[in-house]
This record gives sequence, structure tokens and C-alpha cells, in this order.
Amino acid sequence: MLDLNLERGWGNIVTLIGRFKPGVTVAQALDDANRAAQYLFQREVSPDSGPL
Repeated sequence: MLDLNLERGWGNIVTLIGRFKPGVTVAQALDDANRAAQYLFQREVSPDSGPL
């Protein structure tokens, strides 16, 4: 899992606001948000990796 406390130096902050679909747990939503954060971080580190 990406530790955002260690990665603050890259200078961007992402805030997610949304609603859960029925049946989605907080743990599932956090897991999805962590995957998105890792993806966005990798795009920032390696911008030549193709289109979003």
C-alpha cells in the first residue's frame, strides 16, 4: 500500500469525495482509493507510461 505520509514530497494532494454503491464497505472503498493513488503516483513519477 502507498504510504502518502512518506510520499508528500511529490507535491500533489488528491481528495476523493463520493458515495458508496449499495453493499460496498469502507474497506473496499479505501482499497480502491489506494489503488487509484498508486496509479496516479506512478503516472507522476513516470509520465511517459502512456495515456490515462
